[in-house]
Amino acid sequence: MTTPVSTSPSPKRHDTVSSNAEGGITDAIRDCSIQEKQRPPGLLKKEVQHQVYDWREGDPYEPCAGRGFTPYEAYWQKRFKSCHKLFYVCQHVAFWSLGSKVILKDRPYDESNIEADNMRFLKENTTVPVPGVIHDWKEDDGSYHLIQDRIDGESLERVWDSLGPEDHDRIASQAAESLVQLRSLTSDKVQNIKGNRCRNNGLIPKNVGLLEPMSSDDEVWGAMDKSLSHVDQSLRDRLKEKMPPTAPFTFTHGDLSIVNIMVKDGNFAGLIDLEYSAYFPSWWEYTRNAIWFGYEDRDWKDMLCKHMRSHNSDNEAAFRWYRACNSLARNPDGEQAKARLEELFEGED
Repeated sequence: MTTPVSTSPSPKRHDTVSSNAEGGITDAIRDCSIQEKQRPPGLLKKEVQHQVYDWREGDPYEPCAGRGFTPYEAYWQKRFKSCHKLFYVCQHVAFWSLGSKVILKDRPYDESNIEADNMRFLKENTTVPVPGVIHDWKEDDGSYHLIQDRIDGESLERVWDSLGPEDHDRIASQAAESLVQLRSLTSDKVQNIKGNRCRNNGLIPKNVGLLEPMSSDDEVWGAMDKSLSHVDQSLRDRLKEKMPPTAPFTFTHGDLSIVNIMVKDGNFAGLIDLEYSAYFPSWWEYTRNAIWFGYEDRDWKDMLCKHMRSHNSDNEAAFRWYRACNSLARNPDGEQAKARLEELFEGED
């Protein structure tokens, strides 16, 4: 490592470096940090390549998690400020902005995650706005990299509070209209677009693995029945009778959370994060909205369901059935399960 020139005093660890010229080491520290005002505190410390980096203290000698050199080196030796930003980390996936037009996803390789193939598939078969795939590859060390277009706009989560109810409703209507195109993409099985096992994103409660291909109502119920093995057999029989038909198995985005909806100027701009997309029962896109994360996400999904119902009124029966099964699988004696069953069997003896 080349040492700094002697005329430039080296700051002590954790000292405040306020005397540097504008654009100096403090900017370099901020550039390498993943700390941003809009990100919650939980994102200030993240595991990247099996090491934990914590930038709360702004240490100029700590290596940048993404680029391997320290902010001190970046300023004094390289005088370099990168336009590549690590802007989001979720579990084992890091999201980088490579300038303003391109995003890099950096994660361990997982053969069940075929997001790039799903994006190509929608680009070829629909006009639903999704990111374009520029390049994706697997490294010998087991890492995987996906370079994709960046949809022009922001996530609905980021702008939700700045928009009014009329804006929310308009975006939900536009998103529901766009999703109609997916209804024409069907299969004879629950499977991914390559004909293999697909990720279970909640269809079968308490199952965090992969779903084997299923081609009939009986096979789908068989998987659901296993998650309800602790429930009385007579009740399970009634639930089986209530299960809505699963065919045609339809291409489904699978995670219409508020963070995966892109908007621009108060209008729907596209869908992102297709890692859970696959062929599922025809009602699963709608019914998956029974799972929400936070009150804003719940409000968004309620509004989205309202507009999705206008395209298929049968979805609501499946929604009630799934909510009852999901509640029973997780806590059969809870008040929520009792309420869901009353809702499902309303008017019956």
